[in-house]
Amino acid sequence: ASCNTVNFNRSGDQDMRLPSSSIFYHLTVSNAYKKSLASADITVSGNLTVSASTELDCNNYQITGNATGVLAVANGGQLSLGLTTDVRDILFPTNYTTANITLSDGSTVLYRAQNDQTISCVPSYYNLTMQDGTGSSNRNLLGGTTLSIRNDLDLGNSSLTLVLGSN
Repeated sequence: ASCNTVNFNRSGDQDMRLPSSSIFYHLTVSNAYKKSLASADITVSGNLTVSASTELDCNNYQITGNATGVLAVANGGQLSLGLTTDVRDILFPTNYTTANITLSDGSTVLYRAQNDQTISCVPSYYNLTMQDGTGSSNRNLLGGTTLSIRNDLDLGNSSLTLVLGSN
């Protein structure tokens, strides 16, 4: 429905039940713990909010946003993209514009993939973490050649190759 807000806020980890269309207007995850996409790609027609101390785990499902909506991850919030056990290249939520993305101080974006994965240059990350499941994979930059990280870049115990620029 247009102009609704769905807030997944159960105390504890929560699999997110999706509407039959897989479309949300405004989507919020809150009340700490992990809130996980469990069954399909989704579209957010309005705003996407990850509250403090809460993780939005996309697993191997893509989030499609929109150019007028706001994507906000609060201090202590985490957005996790992809799985180290899956080959699908899950992108940073698409269609949000730089001006409408707020990754607050203390927030983390985690990219995980078994194979190569695309890292968006659109947002300015506070903490950026990358994990792979094969021991050798590439992270390719999308949307530019400048990656802005205001605090920590964590490549973990992996043999990731971060590819800067085009081949």
